[in-house]
Amino acid sequence: MKRKINDEENEIEEKTAEWWFRESFRQRGLKALECLDKAIDLDPMMAEAWFQKGLLLDDYGRNKEAQKCYDKAEEIDPKNCAPLA
Repeated sequence: MKRKINDEENEIEEKTAEWWFRESFRQRGLKALECLDKAIDLDPMMAEAWFQKGLLLDDYGRNKEAQKCYDKAEEIDPKNCAPLA
């Protein structure tokens, strides 16, 4: 969902964390990672964004960074994020 803000003469669309998360699936590679970073910046408690970021980092061989993302996702939502070893 997008929220519109009137800024004097300009109308600006403010994108939500959920919007950036969904956008990450429409992008590839580093662009998808950038979308997930924006989602996490807006909502650091979005476990699914942390988990998806971990998957992308694993694809790039950045396994230690990926594991940190998986750990964060599990910390936020332990019932829905199975531990990955």
